[in-house]
Amino acid sequence: MLVLSLVTSILANICVKLSYGFTKKLASIGAFVFYGLCALFLVLTVRYMELGVLYGIWAGLTVAGTALLGMVFFGESSSRRKFISIGIIIVGVVLLQLEPL
Repeated sequence: MLVLSLVTSILANICVKLSYGFTKKLASIGAFVFYGLCALFLVLTVRYMELGVLYGIWAGLTVAGTALLGMVFFGESSSRRKFISIGIIIVGVVLLQLEPL
């Protein structure tokens, strides 16, 4: 469920970009549909994971995925700092998954 929530969240973010300020009807509808699905999958996931860990993983990977896809599909700027920052986010997500010391 978490993976589905991540995918739909990133798709919703892409639809927001494609909607050009909600002036493009299909992309605007897609944004709302994908955000709704994202929320559904997130609610279903929270039953099986700690809240703080779940939201840390979800938020971090949504930001990282959206940033990477923005660079690939929309030609958004990329820099060493951006890639290092995305790497730090991913390291943080991995650390959240590890057992306590």
